[in-house]
Amino acid sequence: MNKPEITKGNWKWGMTGKTKDGFVCALNSDYTIFDTVSPNPIREPDKKAISAVPELIDALIETDKDLCVLETTMRQIEKSDSRAEGMVELVIEWRKRNKQALLKAGCYE
Repeated sequence: MNKPEITKGNWKWGMTGKTKDGFVCALNSDYTIFDTVSPNPIREPDKKAISAVPELIDALIETDKDLCVLETTMRQIEKSDSRAEGMVELVIEWRKRNKQALLKAGCYE
């Protein structure tokens, strides 16, 4: 798995000069993400989510590692405890979901 080359947080929002199409969206050296106005301005909840991207990717990568261990463990438990039946398939589904999100973020080639 490749970790994307994203700028480490703490990201914050700011405004920059206006162009004919609206405001320019950019990330500068002090981790300010500049807003856009055209066609739709970025809403406050979106800004908070985007600002959390570096931490969210790190957490998802770590969670995927933990799920890999859990999958192996559940395979062993299922052999001796019928109450664990179906858990491996559930963990596999969680890992697939994580992988799709990580693929979208550029963590896999």
